[in-house]
Amino acid sequence: MSTGTPGRGYAKFKEHCGHPVIEVQGRLFHRTTLGIYLSLPYYLPMDLDIMEAVAVTRSLRISGLRYPSSKCAGLPSGIYTYRTKNHGLHSLSRSFRAKVRQGLEYCEVRAVTADELLTQGLAINRQTMRRQNRFDPEFGSPARWGKTVRAIEDSQCMTAFGSFVDGRLASYAITCLEDGWLQILHKMNSLDHDHLNPSHVLDFTLTRRIVESPDVTSVSMGWAPLLENRGLHEYKRRLGYDFENHNSVICLHPALDLALTNPLACNILNGIRRLLPGSYSIEMAGAVVQGARVTRALGQVGSEQGAAPAAKPAGK
Repeated sequence: MSTGTPGRGYAKFKEHCGHPVIEVQGRLFHRTTLGIYLSLPYYLPMDLDIMEAVAVTRSLRISGLRYPSSKCAGLPSGIYTYRTKNHGLHSLSRSFRAKVRQGLEYCEVRAVTADELLTQGLAINRQTMRRQNRFDPEFGSPARWGKTVRAIEDSQCMTAFGSFVDGRLASYAITCLEDGWLQILHKMNSLDHDHLNPSHVLDFTLTRRIVESPDVTSVSMGWAPLLENRGLHEYKRRLGYDFENHNSVICLHPALDLALTNPLACNILNGIRRLLPGSYSIEMAGAVVQGARVTRALGQVGSEQGAAPAAKPAGK
């Protein structure tokens, strides 16, 4: 990848965590646990023609691509952003402001050390994932988590910030500062001090960096999740974030699309969902399949074929 490629620092971090990165028409994508490649940086729309996206999946033999677009068909979605240099308590909703004021009396926000992440962070990861009825080895396996912590240490743009209560980590976020954007990426919270609102204090303090740091011109709290979470949406809006609309394009490799989106496969998936209600992995798979169906139906890509754009594995 070239030095001017958007999201190059975060892409290197993902590579060090074990996620392959590809480059498509000057944009980087990293592989997820589902095998779908997500475009980087997350906040930057990409109006890649759907027929070209299909051709990329064929040429690179990958499961699929997902990217935000202002023009291409896809699931209605959006990204949470804060772009003005005046963030403060006045930017918060009344209820959020009260929780931050209470939390500021008990919580200290600072960078989290590698040792704290390896031990206290791992425990919080597991607690958070149990609450969400999911497990991701990257955050729950000591070996995989150690690899992620080392990748944070080795990156110039990645930092973990935490909210501490009496010296113990209560909430933390992995952030990326690159190209003027502070991206608040992975967020994990312990329930042990939830009544003191360490998560609210952490997000407020991180967002305040748009005022305090000349290097920060915008802050992002990520895409709307594929699995709707109204409570999370309201949380970010009460923090003062705008929701910028775009479509979430999900384009699967044609063979995978045919295998997963036909009526029989959808009926089988729905049956599994009924047998395993609340399974995060199954629900996420269902959301990806639905997104691919919507993208294909609206984009009318069906059996269309297009010439593949320049696409290649990204250099390190």
